[in-house]
Order: sequence, then structure tokens, then C-alpha cells
Amino acid sequence: LDVEVQQVTTSTEALDFLRIRNYLLVITDFDRQGSPTAGITFAGQVAAQTATPPVIGYVGSSQAGMARPAHFFGVTNRPDHLMHLVCDVAQREGS
Repeated sequence: LDVEVQQVTTSTEALDFLRIRNYLLVITDFDRQGSPTAGITFAGQVAAQTATPPVIGYVGSSQAGMARPAHFFGVTNRPDHLMHLVCDVAQREGS
């Protein structure tokens, strides 16, 4: 698996990168920048763009029993589930 990671710290910075490069997927936390829903808002902004990679939420606490927010391919707080989600996207996208 050939993986390149672009780490950013703000939604604005991430959206700027998404405008100039194509990415297989995006991983974000929900709670960022002092807002518990910043990642959810960001996923909506990603979905509004022309070429939209799948967004995976990697969160700090269990989301069991909660509905998956709109615009998310998947959400998890477990590293093993995160890897499964990443591999699922890669397989679906033909990588």
C-alpha cells in the first residue's frame, strides 16, 4: 500500500489542499479548532466541492448507537476500524 499523508491543522488549510490536489480520502476528527462539530461542518464543505474524496471521521470517543453524520463514509474511534475503512475506500476507488 503506497500511502502519502498530508497533515493540516485547520479546515481552511485542508480545503486549500483539496482544491489543488486529488486525494483518495480525507480523515478528520469531529472536535477541532475549539468546536465539537468542526469536522462535521468540514465534511459538508468537502462534499460541496466538485471532486469529493470520501471523508472518514476518526474520533476520540465511541460513536456506537449514533447515526453517521451526512457526508461521512464512516466514523470510528478505533485504529483497527480506521485501517479497515481506509482499505475499503482504496478498494472501491481501484487503488
